[in-house]
Amino acid sequence: ASIRWVTALLLEETSYANVSLDLIARRAGVSRPTIYQYYASKRECVLDVLSEFLTIVFEFVERDSKARRAKTDDLLALVTDTNREYIAFYRENAALMERVRELRQEIPELISLQQDANRKWAERLAAHISRNGPLSHKQAIFTAYALESMIDDFLRELFVLRNPHLAALNLTDEALAQNLSSVWVRAAYGVSGLG
Repeated sequence: ASIRWVTALLLEETSYANVSLDLIARRAGVSRPTIYQYYASKRECVLDVLSEFLTIVFEFVERDSKARRAKTDDLLALVTDTNREYIAFYRENAALMERVRELRQEIPELISLQQDANRKWAERLAAHISRNGPLSHKQAIFTAYALESMIDDFLRELFVLRNPHLAALNLTDEALAQNLSSVWVRAAYGVSGLG
């Protein structure tokens, strides 16, 4: 557990290239041979940590959205709550989200793990859109993927790349959640969002 924890912390602090098994061992307070009991390489260790992280991302969104669905049938409130939680999660984990993006070429297994998580989420969202909006299932799937990409890229610009033009908007997380949700509801359900 300490090896995994330290690996995650190092990936938050620095690039993959700057992480080494020696550094992981030193920070975890274990010997390098101890790491080899669990992982054959740095790549394998990082893949394990980021795979678990992607699972946590999907489970986080799924768990919170199930709880919200049980509480309300107000579509805008449901979407806003989901986005509010995801914005907070992304802000807190922006470095790891970026490491997943950066390492997709170096560790191709991350591509399929991320695509699988995105597919599960898109299918669940598309089913909801099809039941509650004017779009066909095919249109709903397309919209779900587009919305997922939009939110992730927007949050990356804001929290990772620190786009000064977005920062100049001085949006609180609540305003950000409301505005993104308004766009989301309009695109997915064909209804007006926030007045």
